[in-house]
Amino acid sequence: MAESLSATSEHIDSPKVDDPQTDPRRAVGLTTAAAFLGVHAETLRRRIEAGYLRAYRDGKVYKIRVAALEHYRRHPPDTSL
Repeated sequence: MAESLSATSEHIDSPKVDDPQTDPRRAVGLTTAAAFLGVHAETLRRRIEAGYLRAYRDGKVYKIRVAALEHYRRHPPDTSL
């Protein structure tokens, strides 16, 4: 079920997220990250704001680094607390 993040306009031949050679500095938007993780974008935004996932803002838009997505996918937080 794990979707790969498709190339965006900045890198036509950029590697997919599941590729071990992925540049960990590459960042994707909130909607793309949410689709990759299989959660709603609003859920992911709340988890970012609660500190469960590292992200930065580019103007009004959240950007999440590929390395942070991979870490989050491998080590999901216990959000039941």
